[in-house]
Amino acid sequence: MPFINRITGITGVAQGGTALVNLDVGPRYFTLKFWVRVNNVLTLASSVIDSVRIKVNEKTVRELSAARILAINAFNGTADAAGCLSIHFAEPGRADKQDEVFTAWDTNGENSFTVELVLKNLAEETDVIRINGLKFFDFGMWRGPNGERQKNIVTQKVLTEGLTAGQYDITKIPTRNPLLRVHFAAANPITYLEVDADGSRVWEASDVEAQSILGNYGLVGTTFAYTYAADYREQVTDFLAVQKTVNFRATSAAAQPVDCIIEALSPGFANA
Repeated sequence: MPFINRITGITGVAQGGTALVNLDVGPRYFTLKFWVRVNNVLTLASSVIDSVRIKVNEKTVRELSAARILAINAFNGTADAAGCLSIHFAEPGRADKQDEVFTAWDTNGENSFTVELVLKNLAEETDVIRINGLKFFDFGMWRGPNGERQKNIVTQKVLTEGLTAGQYDITKIPTRNPLLRVHFAAANPITYLEVDADGSRVWEASDVEAQSILGNYGLVGTTFAYTYAADYREQVTDFLAVQKTVNFRATSAAAQPVDCIIEALSPGFANA
């Protein structure tokens, strides 16, 4: 049975500080939710939290701004209400499929699991920040082909590129682990994307076409400048595994920087 418990012992909650959340190792985590209040009023999380670092065994497995986490949740059709910041390890949109359990973070056998919330300095020095949270977990495991414990960790990493107007080849997407999604966060539209992996064309669609494809599965394709989703059917086994080379050829409406938020599937925390 899944459990929902309050997160206790959040320390360091102060303007310009880093709030530290120490979580028990052993459980399999599905979601963490944090509610942010300023002077006891629920406040947009990204206006208070700058970035979020998630560490297992003191190794950073995920690090994103709060604004980007909120955007990914909106992309997945699970937008957070004002004041809430949800960190999903297993996506609620996959709750009717085995995939929702497949990607939960199994911390059995790990040494530590911490979340660091880097807080902003607010306009008024006297403003008081409060953060409370909930954790969603159980004590199950995903069994591999021979009944062994198997871990399937979705990581998030950011690669920044400077796009030119027109076509630009992004060749530095890391491929150590199979790719699930690449969100392109940019100010101006990316109007077309071609993806070639190991010499084969695996994706080519305009932004309008991609938004239609994603929309059929409840994904909000207008959230980012463009999103490539190998697992657009919300089956995590639809990942893109690359043996040698991958090239993302993006057509940009203008010269601009782009943050490529890369979601990949790691066979455990050590390989994340």
